[in-house]
Amino acid sequence: MLPSRPTDCVDFRSQGHLGSRKHKFRFKNKLLSLDSTTISLCLSLFPWAEFRRAKGGVKAHVLLDHDDYLPSYVLISKAKMYDAKVLALL
Repeated sequence: MLPSRPTDCVDFRSQGHLGSRKHKFRFKNKLLSLDSTTISLCLSLFPWAEFRRAKGGVKAHVLLDHDDYLPSYVLISKAKMYDAKVLALL
């Protein structure tokens, strides 16, 4: 169970100290995010996925669309590929 709020705790947002917004903030263009994660693989089972001398791996690059929070593009590449190179491909 969460501890109760102290009685002297002040809600700054309701008093306008944190800057309340009168309208919602929106971007003019579509908002997309590119993120990647490295998936480790056993080098003895997957010799084609050489990442380092004794490690294997692949990288999953995901382009996320913030309108519906679903991936709009996914690329599986060698683990050494940088996100900047993937951006150049898009």
